[in-house]
Amino acid sequence: MKMKLKNGTTIPIVDGSYTGAVILICDTRQAVMDTWAQLTLDNLTEVHITKDDDTPLHTLHGAVVDSVQAVSNPDGTLTAHFYLSETITGDIPTDAEYAQAGKILLGEEV
Repeated sequence: MKMKLKNGTTIPIVDGSYTGAVILICDTRQAVMDTWAQLTLDNLTEVHITKDDDTPLHTLHGAVVDSVQAVSNPDGTLTAHFYLSETITGDIPTDAEYAQAGKILLGEEV
């Protein structure tokens, strides 16, 4: 899985299927801190969570980091959990394909 930030940075993740958390494996504590440093308010304006083949899972809008947890693994790596929440709600523009699919489902377009 991948987490793509607004500035185009792609961060490999282990899991992001739950909307409020992304989980990744980091080799060092510094790698956790470096990842956290990239999660700025501007970069979190729009976050895309995708599978490795770029299939979209979900998009976060106006996300903020609520908390971070790092757990040591037996191999010396760290499992980092970044807990995020969205600050933007309401009508958020979607991709043209999703809009077209919605019209087809509603019978407005064939």
